[in-house]
Amino acid sequence: MTPPRRTALAPQQRGLLAMILFGKPPVAGPEKHYYHCGVCRTKYGPAASRLDARALRTRHRNDKHGGGAPDGETITGPPPPPRYPKLRAVRTAFERCLIAVGLVCTLILVIATW
Repeated sequence: MTPPRRTALAPQQRGLLAMILFGKPPVAGPEKHYYHCGVCRTKYGPAASRLDARALRTRHRNDKHGGGAPDGETITGPPPPPRYPKLRAVRTAFERCLIAVGLVCTLILVIATW
């Protein structure tokens, strides 16, 4: 007989204390890329990936500019990820520890005055 597997609860099923201590899991939004034509001064997109934005660029070049590359065209995407994500994780873990210590102290005070 195999032992039952333990699975993590979904964020909606976690209690208030768990949400305070562990926070919400990070959710990455969809990446949106845009193609900007400097000559036509138009913006095409959003595209799901940089490759899709390049396809928009090629289609626009062929349709409007006869296959030539217009001046000032750019493909923009989401901002780059933070340079030091671990520092942010350490900071939030420290804040969570402070919250936990505060809750324990409050519980001790409640029990002591009871």
